[in-house]
Amino acid sequence: MKIRPLQKNDAPAWRNLRLRMLGEHPEAFGEHVDDFRKRDEPNVEQMMLGGHVHGAFLDETLVGSAGWHSQQGAKRAHIGVIWGMYVAPEARSRGIGGALLDTMLAEIRAGGCSIAQLGVSEANNVARQLYESAGFAAWGREEAALCIDGRMVAEYHMWRRLD
Repeated sequence: MKIRPLQKNDAPAWRNLRLRMLGEHPEAFGEHVDDFRKRDEPNVEQMMLGGHVHGAFLDETLVGSAGWHSQQGAKRAHIGVIWGMYVAPEARSRGIGGALLDTMLAEIRAGGCSIAQLGVSEANNVARQLYESAGFAAWGREEAALCIDGRMVAEYHMWRRLD
């Protein structure tokens, strides 16, 4: 396994992986697959590069990704938010999720943030356990955070200190 920042030439593979994650697991991500599908190539590249997205590779194949961004404004710039974390089902149970999470935490620290936050679907117990094992704690539960085909999905908001 290799984890590295994604580069412009990785955009087609990341686009395919993101389409897969949004389509197969709509309850886990805030963006609808149809909205992402409408993004043109420059927009996908900007989203990937501007979102500090890293990829996990097995045998040169992109099998997972996660990104981060800092909060906006002087009062919230100390908070780094992890977004879009995903490992393809065929690559799970190999430590890739933990390695991606460790990479994101190191990147957030290097970016000058002292707190990491993320959101996780209430139904995603495996991800929530991974985050808790890395020191994250829930600070809130948002009812009806997402609406998927008329079904409401709750989300836990989690955080941890990085110092």
